[in-house]
Amino acid sequence: MECSTAVRHCLERNYHITGDTVLTAYFGEDPDKWVDIRFEAGAHGTINAGEPVSLHTTFDKKWGDITGSLPQYTPEVNYLTVGWWDQRL
Repeated sequence: MECSTAVRHCLERNYHITGDTVLTAYFGEDPDKWVDIRFEAGAHGTINAGEPVSLHTTFDKKWGDITGSLPQYTPEVNYLTVGWWDQRL
């Protein structure tokens, strides 16, 4: 990753250290390794107020790895929760 203007005081190759100092490494996400998942309630239910409706996570996570991060939801009266599905499938 190259130095960007988002990081202040990025050192150039010809930077000269003239005394004791601490250099801090900055790290940025590799956009090819992250995904954003959006949660939506289907018909006859709602995602509970205050629950997260999105998750930013690494692309290699499996469903079982993120179930602890799912929002709580409530089905309407006389409806059962069937489960989550990917609309792309």
